[in-house]
Amino acid sequence: FHIDSVRVGNNARALLQTGKDLHNNYFPLYYDSAGDFRPTGLIYLTVLSVRIWGLNEFAVRLPAATSGVLLVLAIYLFTNKIFKRREIATIAALLMAIVPWQVNLARSTSEAVVALLLVVLGIYYHYDKRYLLCGLLFVSSLFFYHSVRLFLPLLYFGIVVYYWLVAKQLQQKSRILVLIVVVVLSGLLIFVVPGGEGRINQTFLPLNSNIQHKIFTQIQEEGSGKVLVVRAFHNKVVNTMYEFAHQYIKYYSGEFLFFNEGKPLRYHTNDIGVLLLIFLPGLLIGLYWA
Repeated sequence: FHIDSVRVGNNARALLQTGKDLHNNYFPLYYDSAGDFRPTGLIYLTVLSVRIWGLNEFAVRLPAATSGVLLVLAIYLFTNKIFKRREIATIAALLMAIVPWQVNLARSTSEAVVALLLVVLGIYYHYDKRYLLCGLLFVSSLFFYHSVRLFLPLLYFGIVVYYWLVAKQLQQKSRILVLIVVVVLSGLLIFVVPGGEGRINQTFLPLNSNIQHKIFTQIQEEGSGKVLVVRAFHNKVVNTMYEFAHQYIKYYSGEFLFFNEGKPLRYHTNDIGVLLLIFLPGLLIGLYWA
């Protein structure tokens, strides 16, 4: 239970009592958390539990914790739908139940686990050809976590392309309609609704203040009279590409995946990364067969 959990609970109570968040906004789609304009989907879920059990740790944690439990079931249903084998689905559900990042997020009032649940269920109902329910779940997921608005349109676009080029299903109006709704709504939530660009402004590398400070330091270290060297090697493009490669590789390092580099610290368990070491053989086999 951490500061973001407290903000979720207090905003939920404020919405329940007044219809406004702590910043006096009526039924907002974002709330300002130290410049990180977080989607308010989880807060609206928490309104119900706060209404029933009052403002306490149990009520605030309940929506995310329940989503974590339901995610295990969703993984079972989805895997069974794809492979048609219950033993494979059972193994997948068991692994989801013990994977550290899922357990930590579900216990920490995180929007990410709710968003993932909605996306997995949406894909499940897509394969079940229930496109209206699929679209509703996808749209709902957009109101819970920032990154869903980027990867979900790309994911579903890949699904549409697969059915067009590989499965040769040219008549797929329902899928294309779902894709259009997801793409348009994602764009509106990011670029039109006030607060939508808050997370981008924090994480978009060309706007990163650390990169700008690094460039300034590099220019000073080179000294005067080296304009060509500075422009060739100490510019925003070079430093942004370097920082992107550094972060990307770091996220796939053994230290991050299995040991102590999982961040932020409130989601971190000592000597355990986002995965358990018993996942390593399966990960290597999957990479080999990919």
